[in-house]
Amino acid sequence: MPAFTTRDLQRTFKTLCGQLSLSKEIRDRVQSHKVQDTSSQNYDRFDYADQKRQCLEAWCAALTQAPAQSNVQPIRAKRA
Repeated sequence: MPAFTTRDLQRTFKTLCGQLSLSKEIRDRVQSHKVQDTSSQNYDRFDYADQKRQCLEAWCAALTQAPAQSNVQPIRAKRA
């Protein structure tokens, strides 16, 4: 397995939330991505806290309801 990075978590979050039909705008705001349009950059000062919370709650619910993978093996301690 290749090295695991925080980017892998970011990508997984973005992909799963897209599958849950959560808006790209809110996904980007949850990940603190810079908004691109002039109106949002200069005039929109709303914090979107409720929308971000709903997004994270939906993501959490999807993770906790994910089916167990039959090919996942427990990690065993190395013998000395």
